[in-house]
Amino acid sequence: MDLLLQLLIQGLGSGALYALLGLSFGIIFNTTRVFHFAHGAIFSLGSYVVYLSVAVLGLPLVLAMAVAACATALAGIACELLLYRPLRRRGAPPLLWFLASFAVLIIAQNVLLLIFGGVPVTLTSGAIASVRLFGVRVSELVLWKAAAGGSAAAAVALLLYRTRLGKELRAIVSNPEMARIAGIDLDRSYLVAYAIGSALTVPAGAIALFDQGVSPDLGETPLLIATVAVFSGGIGAFMGGALGGLLLGLIGSVAIYWTNSSFQMTISIGVLTIFLLLRPSGLLGIKMRRV
Repeated sequence: MDLLLQLLIQGLGSGALYALLGLSFGIIFNTTRVFHFAHGAIFSLGSYVVYLSVAVLGLPLVLAMAVAACATALAGIACELLLYRPLRRRGAPPLLWFLASFAVLIIAQNVLLLIFGGVPVTLTSGAIASVRLFGVRVSELVLWKAAAGGSAAAAVALLLYRTRLGKELRAIVSNPEMARIAGIDLDRSYLVAYAIGSALTVPAGAIALFDQGVSPDLGETPLLIATVAVFSGGIGAFMGGALGGLLLGLIGSVAIYWTNSSFQMTISIGVLTIFLLLRPSGLLGIKMRRV
């Protein structure tokens, strides 16, 4: 029973981190309808900026994360200004958007590989300390994941439901054309979505530096997790990505109770894929409209 409780706590921690990834990708995808492959490269970029800021410049971790958030936000804005906006104005077909974003991912990964090499970098040289919680021992990393995911979800919820900007983003998701007619500047909103979504990758990237380390292709798995979280949570529902990510973490962690940990992610994605086959609109059931 203690093992199951420990797995549930670890699942909540992992789920909170996956929820953060779902929020970061969901803000961009739900607002712009662009499958932003380059999001994976931006995740890796933010992690490396945190690493350089701490290991080379000697900045405190919090300040390093702030610097990385600015860098990733600018990278996201650059993707919109230099890639997606020209494609949008030229009426490019969806396949071209898909290929262009994938190309950015590949190019960015290879640039990072040339600069930093393929050996993962970390910010810790020893084991992560553990704490006793509800009678079981869990890694402090689990608490960091829960704090990062919970704080991000609360901040995004406040932004979406308590600010004018949030109302504009929700209006765009609901009906882009009506939002444009109502006077909402779609170009500005897209820039904001890319900036916020990109900056939200930083806490997850910083945690990776204390966990498995960071390499140029690190962003591929978070991109997959974020995609599954957003689609299972419900396309068009900003907080759906958080809910989908939380379930992804819980399912994978609890699955270890009956099977090998090597199948953790496979089981999680498999279960949610079956769920999507039965309910294509996702948990929150909000259908996506075409731009």
